[in-house]
Amino acid sequence: MLFVKLAQLNLPNSSMTHPYSIKQNEHWLHGMHARPSSAVIILEDDQRKALIVKANYKTHWTFPGGMIDAGETPKQAAIREISEEVGLTIDADNVQFGWMAARHSEIADTYQFIFKTRLQHGQTNEIILQASEIDEWRLVSKDEVLSNNLHYAKTVELWARDNVEGYIEQTFGFGV
Repeated sequence: MLFVKLAQLNLPNSSMTHPYSIKQNEHWLHGMHARPSSAVIILEDDQRKALIVKANYKTHWTFPGGMIDAGETPKQAAIREISEEVGLTIDADNVQFGWMAARHSEIADTYQFIFKTRLQHGQTNEIILQASEIDEWRLVSKDEVLSNNLHYAKTVELWARDNVEGYIEQTFGFGV
């Protein structure tokens, strides 16, 4: 439906008939349900251990990342969040898409974009935590995550299982 409506915009130099004005399309789009989105980056070292963080407002350990701000792409947001939360500079050319999660909970429906890149040798020595938000960081192996030695985000658990690509759906709460 969105494609059809947008294809019918009143664009100059077009031979199509356009039953909807730009204003009508803007009004229609503003009435659509918007989903907040977040982005994280899995930073793996040479031993395939991943950097995880413990935010002071969460009960679980997760990958560094956060909400996508207006005007940002998911990849840009993930890179910005890495800089803010752990003080690392990441080369965008080395960041690859991992998967996207459609998340449903009692609180909200959201999307999360998961990216991957390699930690450079010695890069963990440069970590500076965002004191207002992040309490701790550590490198964790997939075996450690699967042993349930800590409370991990679902995204971290999926990484540890090595069986996710592309698109997944997650449900939180509702007695799950």
